[in-house]
Amino acid sequence: MLPVDVLVLTPYLLIAAADGVPKIDVNKTCRMSAQGSSTPSQDLQTCITAQNSAREELTKEWRTYSAADRQRCTSMAVSGYFPSYVELIVCLQISRDLKKMPEHRDSLQAIPPAKRRR
Repeated sequence: MLPVDVLVLTPYLLIAAADGVPKIDVNKTCRMSAQGSSTPSQDLQTCITAQNSAREELTKEWRTYSAADRQRCTSMAVSGYFPSYVELIVCLQISRDLKKMPEHRDSLQAIPPAKRRR
């Protein structure tokens, strides 16, 4: 069951996602993520750095992703227990890359089955 604040915020974030990168409280996400770690302060700082870096990249590339992908990935990345820019950008990159896959299908079929990665 989703917390009430997620149910209330998610529609707002989905609307905002169409216009720009959603706002995520990375300090809260990273504090929750670092709890129980053997090096919590180090893990907290590493997490904050990674999240801020992902947000910067998202800000630069946001309009290059389709509106449908932005909405779907935003919904997934911000409605969980640990909202995450890293999760959002990974989802968007995978969605983008999957759209490119049909171009490479012929080259994948040319590789003998024994040599294909599994």
